[in-house]
Amino acid sequence: MSPSAQGSFPPGSFKLSENTRLHPADHQKYSFIIFTWIIKINYNME
Repeated sequence: MSPSAQGSFPPGSFKLSENTRLHPADHQKYSFIIFTWIIKINYNME
């Protein structure tokens, strides 16, 4: 967990970025968008 907390990506994230042809920065951006989208859905369902 400490490497992720310091801003580097675990090997799995690099493979995911290669498979989706996204740069690590783009992967982080889309993860944030998906995260906020899930929060909005959960908030609307309550």
